[in-house]
Amino acid sequence: MFTYDKEIKFITKKIKQAYKKFIKRNNNIITHPKGYADYVTESDIKVEKFLIEQIKKQFPNDNFVSEEFNSKAKIENRCWIIDPIDGTINYFHKIPIWCIQIAFVDNKECQFSVIYIPAQNEIYTATSDGAFVNGEKIVNENNFPLEQSILTLCDLAHSEPKSHILEEQILSKLNKKILRTKRLGSCGCEFAYVASGRTQCYISISPHPWDWLPGKFLCEKAGVSTYEYVWGKQTFKIACSSPELAKNLLDLLEKTNYKK
Repeated sequence: MFTYDKEIKFITKKIKQAYKKFIKRNNNIITHPKGYADYVTESDIKVEKFLIEQIKKQFPNDNFVSEEFNSKAKIENRCWIIDPIDGTINYFHKIPIWCIQIAFVDNKECQFSVIYIPAQNEIYTATSDGAFVNGEKIVNENNFPLEQSILTLCDLAHSEPKSHILEEQILSKLNKKILRTKRLGSCGCEFAYVASGRTQCYISISPHPWDWLPGKFLCEKAGVSTYEYVWGKQTFKIACSSPELAKNLLDLLEKTNYKK
């Protein structure tokens, strides 16, 4: 049996409860500015508070790193990394590409992750036993070449201008070599789409572990290759469904210059 079976069953149940309690029937979304062209909704706040409260009751000695209340905390000991709504802009504008996602770290390693995409009624889980969607095991056998592949890019806030420079350079290198490039606006969904074979590659430029850790772990357990690429002072995460695609992409990125 999976070592953290109790924890993953518990948090999967609580994620679904949080959705039904604070999101499914919520018709009065109040936003709070989080910076220029970025914000947090009441649903973000309520879901995160609920999940932390529930975890504390069941596992009182555990730690948290979470987007709204514990963003500066360190990942140490038994630690839950929580993104209450990944893709808040999409959620606020009723674009159904967003998720609730959590990763659990113990002994300095990710032990499991859960990504719930309500609009598709899909719950992805990743453990030492593999990757699953609604209980069915995912085995990624997606070997599209570069010219038949869809690549998605992290949807960045205006507060990250240097990352936008990188995006522009990546797009200029790839647009004529790949089938399509897209920005879907949710790290968790985009990693899940690579894991399940809907898309072939995702580049996350986000430095925040609640954005990329659940999905990166899911991809690894689904058999998708993941990489870290250093650009200037940034390290970002890449998931590629085939070694050929990864080689072509990394070769292109090597020719993409860092600009201060």
